[in-house]
Amino acid sequence: SDLSKQLPHVMKLREVLYSQEWRSFIEKSCGLPPSTLIEKIDCACNCHAPGCHLLCHDDVIGTRKVSYIIYLTEEDWKQDEGGSLELYGE
Repeated sequence: SDLSKQLPHVMKLREVLYSQEWRSFIEKSCGLPPSTLIEKIDCACNCHAPGCHLLCHDDVIGTRKVSYIIYLTEEDWKQDEGGSLELYGE
């Protein structure tokens, strides 16, 4: 597809994240029984420019079992540049 030609590295990452091996790794990491995570996967890719932010929200959607974020930053990224994840209690 055109997307795989334009963003081959993103598509490769998507392929890994959709794999059974990755689901098994996440199940083990989260203490979930094997086969808890099914092939139904919700994946989003976002790019935020300086000054952008997400509003407070939860990731409780339907039957979702696990939510996680993978940050792809420049090697020399520093915390004072922003982009940190903030977690809040209930």
